[in-house]
Amino acid sequence: MSAPMTTVIATITMTRTRPDGVTVPITINLGVPAPAPPDWSPGGWYCPIQFSKEVPVLSDETYCFYGEYSMEALIYAITSPGILLQTLPFANEIDFSNLTNFGFPVMASPTGVALDPEGKPGEQQGQQG
Repeated sequence: MSAPMTTVIATITMTRTRPDGVTVPITINLGVPAPAPPDWSPGGWYCPIQFSKEVPVLSDETYCFYGEYSMEALIYAITSPGILLQTLPFANEIDFSNLTNFGFPVMASPTGVALDPEGKPGEQQGQQG
């Protein structure tokens, strides 16, 4: 489902260095969470992100992340760029590619164990006891 981009509340610009040495900026915009359009069932909230046109595979649309609450939608949207960037054929040419999830937060599973991009358990989140 698609919904409009909302007011941009955060932006990050990364740099892709192609094999020929040319650098290309990659910008990701995060929109403010908004109530889901009336035709979305069961309602709730969405939080949009957009990639700059320099990422043609991802730049054709606004990506909307759904949540029952605005905070939930925001968390999904904040964690998603790192996962989407990993799908690019030139992912290793982007600065921050040496960081887990390109430096974006990794969402923890309900058990408190962070999942890596392949869905396998990673580091323990929160307090250990």
